[in-house]
Amino acid sequence: MIPEITTVWMTISCRCTSGTDDIQEHKRDFMKVDAKNEHGVTQHLDVSSLIITFSNGETIEITCENENRPADIPEGVTVWGGKVPEENATLDKLKSTTRGLGVYPLAANMMHIFPYSLRK
Repeated sequence: MIPEITTVWMTISCRCTSGTDDIQEHKRDFMKVDAKNEHGVTQHLDVSSLIITFSNGETIEITCENENRPADIPEGVTVWGGKVPEENATLDKLKSTTRGLGVYPLAANMMHIFPYSLRK
């Protein structure tokens, strides 16, 4: 069964960059995100991830791509069903926070992506 389809009116322009945190002196990746509301007003954010919550309570999380990306693969983002798994999380915690992803191509330049889990 395909979950309820929710339309999210948001334009996201994402540029992953690396920066340094002067206090902790380590590299971190972050995305420069431009989020546009229904009135066309754009808000600029520097974030480490973007969590989208749908009306049914399900989420997807978008993060900068993995730093181990092979050089011949173009720059992109990583999309997680649910949320990014926490390091050292219990199996029960992983089951409650992660989902599969459904991908439905709509056009050559457009996809519908949604969190998906099989219902019991």
